[in-house]
Amino acid sequence: MNRLIATITSIQKKDSLYLIDSLCNEQKVQLMALEPVEGLKTGSVVHLSIKPTCILISKSLDTIHSGNRLFANIKSIDEGQLVARVVLIVGSMEIESLLPKEYIKEFELNISKRVELIIPQSAIAIEDIIL
Repeated sequence: MNRLIATITSIQKKDSLYLIDSLCNEQKVQLMALEPVEGLKTGSVVHLSIKPTCILISKSLDTIHSGNRLFANIKSIDEGQLVARVVLIVGSMEIESLLPKEYIKEFELNISKRVELIIPQSAIAIEDIIL
């Protein structure tokens, strides 16, 4: 599981749905939750958790719309038989993405390449409150 540190900037509630905005390395990250997080408020510093299988990598997002588009640099690529594990640097934090092995060649991904990450709001959860 990936962990990012973020600061909560707003919390919106409609019925049982929470839409939470945060800043992670000066980049906006938005998540949805179906339950309240006890003690969470605007200004809270939190750990966000993201499954590696929910992170998509793109060289260009001109035709894709997503609430969460983070910029990252590729630190390493480990190709398995079916999947590749890509370690990425977002600001000062490290996360990983698992994607089909053929994407590495198809998208010409290599170490140090700057890419954009696509992470659906529903794939992000607040793991804990730091401050």
